[in-house]
Amino acid sequence: MNVEHSILNENQIEDLESLLICLIPKVGLMPSATEVDVIGFLQKLMFEQPSFKNHIFVILEEIKNICSSQEKSFDKILCQEQISIIKQVEIQLPDSFQELLKQTYNAYYTNTTVLKLIDGQEHPPQPIGHDLTEGDFSLLDAVKARGDIWRDIV
Repeated sequence: MNVEHSILNENQIEDLESLLICLIPKVGLMPSATEVDVIGFLQKLMFEQPSFKNHIFVILEEIKNICSSQEKSFDKILCQEQISIIKQVEIQLPDSFQELLKQTYNAYYTNTTVLKLIDGQEHPPQPIGHDLTEGDFSLLDAVKARGDIWRDIV
């Protein structure tokens, strides 16, 4: 997604890209989050889900505030400093950060390039996955053999 059609301004995009690289950096053959356009996925999600957009905005605003108090620019500081700021944001905005993390991993690990590198399937396991015989409940025998796994409320 290019900047002209983005909800985010150029500085926010740069900060989000830096954040994503810290979350999923390039390691060996595995691409970074930015190399497989996780940011495009997240921006599309921001258009579709206003609540997700709010999570991103509060995270970027918190990063900006922390950096402003230190007279630094997030996308220009060393990775270790970025990670320190990200940890602060995670502590201060746990719900928003958890949602960002979930959607970042969702975008990354459903990307066809990443799936090929981890030998993942590019399709759901069903209906073309395991052959299941209709009406054969023997697969549940091990589960039934465990017995009850809850406590009765007295």
